Amino acid sequence: MRNCISLIFSKDRALQLDATLSSFLLHCKDKDKVSVRILFTSSSDMHKIQYETLKNDYQDYSFIQFIKEENFRSDVIALIAPFDYVLFLVDDTIFVRDFSLNDIVESLSEHPLAIGVSLRLGSNTTYCYSLDKSQKSPDFQNIGKGLLKYNWTYAEHDFGYPLEISSSLYRAEDIIPFIADLGFKNPNTFEYIMASNKSYFQSDFPEIICFEKSVAFSIPMNIVQSEWKNRASKNIEYTTDNLAKLFLEGKRIDVRQYNNFIPNACHQEIELKLVEHITRMLKSEFQAKSDSEGTGKEHKPLVSVIIPCYNQVNYLPEAVKSVVEQTYQNWECIIVNDGSPDNTSEVARDLIKKYPTKKIILLEKENGGLADARNFGIKNSNGKYILPLDADDIILPEMIEKTVDLLDKNPDISIAYTDTIRFGAVNDSYCTGDYNFNNLCLINIMNYCSLFRREAWEAVGGYKTNMIWGYEDWEFWISCGERGFYGRRIPEKLFMYRIKNDSMLSNAYKHDAELKARIIMNHSKLYHQKTINWAKNVMLNISNGESYIQPSAFMCKIPTEEYLNDEGLIENIYEKNKFKHLSIVHINTDDIAGGAAKVAWNLSENQRIRGHSSKMLVKNKRSNSGHSFPIPYETETELRERCYNEGWLDYEFQKSYELANHPLIQSANILHFHNLHGGYFSPFAISSLSYLKPVVWTLHDMQSFTGHCAHSFDCEKWQTGCGDCPDLTIYPGITVDSTSELWKDKKFIYEHSKLYIVTPSEWLKSKVEKSILSNHQIELIYNGVDTEVFKPYPKDKARKEFGLHSDKLLIGNVSNGGILMSIFKGGEYVLKAMEKMIEKFPNCEFLNIGAEGDSGIPYIRNIPPINDEKKLAKLYSALDIFLFTSLAENCPLAVIEAMSCGLPVVSFATGGVPEIIRDGIEGLVVETKDTDALISSLTGLAFSPDLREQFGKSARQRACEMFDIKKISKQYEELYLRIEEAEEQRHIKINREIEKIQGIIEGGELNKANELLANSVISYPDSPELIYMQAEANVKSGNIAKGKAILLDLVRLWPMNYVFLSNLALIYWEEGNYKIAEEYFIDALKSSQFNRSVILPYGQMLLDSGNINKARKLFETYLRINPFDHEILSLAKKTEIEMQK
Repeated sequence: MRNCISLIFSKDRALQLDATLSSFLLHCKDKDKVSVRILFTSSSDMHKIQYETLKNDYQDYSFIQFIKEENFRSDVIALIAPFDYVLFLVDDTIFVRDFSLNDIVESLSEHPLAIGVSLRLGSNTTYCYSLDKSQKSPDFQNIGKGLLKYNWTYAEHDFGYPLEISSSLYRAEDIIPFIADLGFKNPNTFEYIMASNKSYFQSDFPEIICFEKSVAFSIPMNIVQSEWKNRASKNIEYTTDNLAKLFLEGKRIDVRQYNNFIPNACHQEIELKLVEHITRMLKSEFQAKSDSEGTGKEHKPLVSVIIPCYNQVNYLPEAVKSVVEQTYQNWECIIVNDGSPDNTSEVARDLIKKYPTKKIILLEKENGGLADARNFGIKNSNGKYILPLDADDIILPEMIEKTVDLLDKNPDISIAYTDTIRFGAVNDSYCTGDYNFNNLCLINIMNYCSLFRREAWEAVGGYKTNMIWGYEDWEFWISCGERGFYGRRIPEKLFMYRIKNDSMLSNAYKHDAELKARIIMNHSKLYHQKTINWAKNVMLNISNGESYIQPSAFMCKIPTEEYLNDEGLIENIYEKNKFKHLSIVHINTDDIAGGAAKVAWNLSENQRIRGHSSKMLVKNKRSNSGHSFPIPYETETELRERCYNEGWLDYEFQKSYELANHPLIQSANILHFHNLHGGYFSPFAISSLSYLKPVVWTLHDMQSFTGHCAHSFDCEKWQTGCGDCPDLTIYPGITVDSTSELWKDKKFIYEHSKLYIVTPSEWLKSKVEKSILSNHQIELIYNGVDTEVFKPYPKDKARKEFGLHSDKLLIGNVSNGGILMSIFKGGEYVLKAMEKMIEKFPNCEFLNIGAEGDSGIPYIRNIPPINDEKKLAKLYSALDIFLFTSLAENCPLAVIEAMSCGLPVVSFATGGVPEIIRDGIEGLVVETKDTDALISSLTGLAFSPDLREQFGKSARQRACEMFDIKKISKQYEELYLRIEEAEEQRHIKINREIEKIQGIIEGGELNKANELLANSVISYPDSPELIYMQAEANVKSGNIAKGKAILLDLVRLWPMNYVFLSNLALIYWEEGNYKIAEEYFIDALKSSQFNRSVILPYGQMLLDSGNINKARKLFETYLRINPFDHEILSLAKKTEIEMQK
């Protein structure tokens, strides 16, 4: 059968899930040819225990795996991606007659106009359960093998519902592109959003296939309806908790009682027959070959340790000794002599004699490479679990015990891996990072020496033998994850990896591009087309040198002192290295273009090296990095035009409010803002994001606290309120003087936000302390550069590489777009200075780095932008003097980069520059706009090569001491950790305050509650819960107007909060303003689809206002997802009665 996955969704319904699985095994003729994955989640420990029980019940079926839900949308897409077909199932589905998935797949391939195959629909399904009405059968066409097809675009009710997840099979190539752009969080929203967008398939796939008689049906048991006769059930005790208790008592649904049952609907209530031990009874029926290991057979080891050896015989005894000394002893150790020219076999036989009570086996083969040797060893092994170990490495005594324990207790996990100690040529350790399949596709976060299930190796076909230069383990881990075999990290250092100068890893780095290209081509479904094109170019040896995925590197490098012996090394590393993994998301205008972008990029890159997860969300994604993602910021034309005309800077970017639901932000520990201005981000989103996650905001200019401008120059109105702006053209410019209003709005936003402000200079810090951000914590952390890249290179070689004169005095500047044409960069002062310099020093030239075309001036040479940092560092090294004349600046990277390359700097004393360059030590600093002083300083350095050398050495030393990116990254890391701890304590205090006031409100003391709330909101103005309680308390005490005003402010700051929106709607409804009330109800539903607490009052308001038809549609849509809601069903019935009148 073709590659097919059966994906079953389950939450808190172990009893029903067991019925789904056992009936599937009972009736599916080719069950062992399909991969069954149960994506489950549980809301309590009781339900969690039940899933653990089920895992044990079905552990004998290697094609069934339980996967705990992490991020529903991402999980669904990742699970479907490796397969050609997907059969969606829900845990209340029961199969009633035999069927062949192969026949279904074949029928779908033979009928290209069919969107899929339904296993619940048939000529018998004449009743629509969710709408409680009969449904007309469509015009069926018999296509053989007991199958029918019909045109769903003309069908009604269930027959016109082609996209559902209870029991339908689809082509993965049709479904994946469709759902990739949809937002859904759980099975209910998944099905609803698919169904709502069925028109997507209407023209290309107007048909659907079903059986003559239903193969399956769904049993609605959680809330059994009794109001309608056709919904009646004798067993009204089947609530969720009762079913859970029955499961724990050993009761199971006897699915055999439904054999050949013919339901009259997709959902049908029936009486349940519960029996004990049915799972064991059924095993004998649908799997004659039960697990017979241990009966009359030789005892098989649980773990097979595979040690390939080629020219590593000197280290082999250490590796084997580390296996022998394991605290867990149910293992076999297989040494594979991979055609080694040394005496590997002789040493292996000696080891077998040395440990006669241990099961150590020698296998010999011709040389085929590491991957081939591992496969050979595994093929000839007996273990349920496999542990690859290279002959020159070591495992610590508890390695096997702890990894086996993890896999035994977690059947849904297939790979157990640990952190690592490196020894030999290097003494340090690294933390591998928690398992994340998306991250794994970009960087190898796992050790090769990890314990995995044999069925994972079998499913992927073993290690790829074409990975001859290395990365074969990374390729193998991706293959496993692609097929649903996932890993979990044990955060202990239990594996020792030997570093040698001629190691395989060193060779792998030399072939980094081609190895990655091979991985991409092996797993093309996982990567974007641009990445695939890059890989193809590499394979054709025409790579342009770009890298679309980051190099395979150690996730966290923790240097340690030199120790005299391995025992001391292990002991001290265990004590010293405590690593806290963080997930950081940087938000900025660009990822690589501009100073702020480079700061964010360098920081993010270094954070990943330190072992953290660090991503970028940007307006303009210019890099090919897999760690940078475009931010949604589209706007409506009408809104954009209005904001432009009113001078409402960036207010039109409503998509910013949806960032709270972005998966990267949802999973982050820290949000790190950079430049939020730049036409993509609404400032009103700041409050909700700062409440959702701790926010660090690095300010790269003044825009955050002025009316509009990035730099105010001599204007100080930003301290008191702006307005009557002296220059509306300063970036980001506006056409209407709305600066007073913009400033007030920012003040209002910041008063209801919790922000941690970072300034990269004392100069900017002093301004922030006088601004509307002064009430927030303010830290000083300078910008940093990679001093190992930006370092002095030989000047002669650098000049030769760029075709520069070896005997000229070269002065230069690096600026995006070049310096000459920029007013703010002080281009006019460069021109004036160079005019005088050329008179005094004719053998002088200025390099305008970053500018395109010809300068038109003989002594000024334009050099186009250089993105390669190493190449840029060489160009810095080719200069004699770095000239910096910006009129508005904070902590310029270009100055730090130049200093790091050993250049003396002549600069205006702009912004934070005097903090970077000490006048007379690293360079010369003159008053801003003082052309004479600038020329004098340049002339003095031009005629003083010794002074240039002295300044250059000091500059290099200061850059390494103060501005090295590793040190800067560590400072941010320390800040993040302090913030996490502070935020945790702050939320504890807020929750206590809320509990105290809630008790007072419940006691009826509303006046006292209002007094306390007024003080609490002053203490915690960023807490929406407290502000909402204040609104609620005012409404309850009769002060509707004040409560409404508070809610309106809340909605400005938290416009996606359905609670605030729906309560505001209720107030307008009470006032009789149905139109505005409906607008807020609709916004609430946009924020939280299918939320009963919104749909119920909204529907009642529609009924109250006489809008019966709209109410009916609202209720019917909701009942598609939640067909068992008694109150909504009653209201839906009421709408039908009203419409019939």
